[in-house]
Amino acid sequence: MFKKLYFKYLQRLLLFTICILAVYMLCAKFAPFLLSTNCIYLIILFLIVIAGTHAIVIQTDVKRLEHEPDPSLNEEERKKEIFDLEKKFIAHYMLATTIKLLTFLVLLVAYAFAYRADMLRFGLNFIVLYISYSLFEIFILKKPVTK
Repeated sequence: MFKKLYFKYLQRLLLFTICILAVYMLCAKFAPFLLSTNCIYLIILFLIVIAGTHAIVIQTDVKRLEHEPDPSLNEEERKKEIFDLEKKFIAHYMLATTIKLLTFLVLLVAYAFAYRADMLRFGLNFIVLYISYSLFEIFILKKPVTK
C-alpha cells in the first residue's frame, strides 16, 4: 500500500513542480531580475526534500490504515492502540518537518556566506517556493488517506 500511496503523491508533486517550472520560465522571460541565478536548483531541492520527508509521513499512515484491532482486547485497550498510532504519526510528521527545516536552514546559511550579492533574490525565491510547497503539502495532508 505504501508504494501505491507514495506513487500517487509523487505524481501530484511532479505535476505541481511542473507548474512551478512554468511560472519560473515566465518569470525568466518577462521579469528575470526577480530570479536568482540558482533558482532552478532550489526548485529541484524542494522537490527532493519534500518527496523524501513525505515518505516518512506516509509510512505511518499506512501502518494506521493497515492496523487491525485485536478482537480479544477490550474497548479501552483498542482506543489506546489507536491513540499510540496517532502519536507515532504526529512524531513522524514532526521529525519530517524538523529534517526539512534544518536542511533548508543549512542551505540558506551556506548560500548567504558563499553568494552575498545574490542573497536577496535567492531569499525571496526561497520564501515564495517554501510557501508554495508548504501550501501544497497542507492540501495533500488535509485529504484523508484511504485504502
